[in-house]
Amino acid sequence: MTADSPKLLAWITTLLGLGLMVMGTVLVYVLVVIWPAVTVATAGGTGPAPAQRVQLFGVVTLQLVPDAALLLLVVMSSALGGFVHAATSFATYVGNRALALSWVWWYLLRIFIGAALAVIFYLAIRGGFLAAQADTSDVNPYGMAALAGLVGLFSKQATDKLEEVFTTLFRVQDRKGDALRKDKVALPAPRLVAVAPSSVPRNATAVLRLLGEGFAAESTARVSRAGDGRGDVPAAQRVVSDTAMELTIDERALDEGGALQLVVVNPAPGGGTSNALVIQVEDVEPRRSSPLLGRLRRTRK
Repeated sequence: MTADSPKLLAWITTLLGLGLMVMGTVLVYVLVVIWPAVTVATAGGTGPAPAQRVQLFGVVTLQLVPDAALLLLVVMSSALGGFVHAATSFATYVGNRALALSWVWWYLLRIFIGAALAVIFYLAIRGGFLAAQADTSDVNPYGMAALAGLVGLFSKQATDKLEEVFTTLFRVQDRKGDALRKDKVALPAPRLVAVAPSSVPRNATAVLRLLGEGFAAESTARVSRAGDGRGDVPAAQRVVSDTAMELTIDERALDEGGALQLVVVNPAPGGGTSNALVIQVEDVEPRRSSPLLGRLRRTRK
């Protein structure tokens, strides 16, 4: 049974749907059970709030001090928001019969990603917006639970926006930072400067050298016939360095004249497509026989 088998996909879809239902039920149950402890932690009074004992499922017993109760509230609320996001997406794709097995881990991890992100937000709020002497009684549990739930629900948008903000605030110059480090995750955008030779003969194997910058082991050179939309011309390639590549085009691909367009593509993340360079495929006229050679041939006859 292959990974693309409809029967396997149906089983995994059923298990994932049941798992999401169980996860949502557990999260709601835990929130209801820990809420009395959260209420005591934020009630205020003359002294510090006492630790509260919470029993989950009649098996697990937790002794929650006020700060631990609030932190658990944030985790459970954000996980519930992540569950709403994952369950909504799951139901949509299953309903449209467009669910792919490659997305199963996305659904499984979305809840944990939302919880982790909400904890970061909670620590930032407690450390940055409340005074250092602030107690748990200064925290509104309803507002904190709502904020954590929204962070979990929109964790994807939140992480994308945070990436955009921090990339803008801490932008570095080109070819600085990661661009100078080896084994970097994001590939640079390639650029072509020259190609040698600038023309190749018909019906002969051509060896080209591309010069530029931003080449990597993952770089791919694409050769196509310029202007006719006939697709790529096969070419063997070898990356020599980050500024040079070698291409070998078999003579069978050069059976007619015209122009060839060359570009270099670096895959994501980062990467991109370079500018295009054009070389000519030229006809080579056969050498004419000399008059003396012609007379010798006639003499031999």
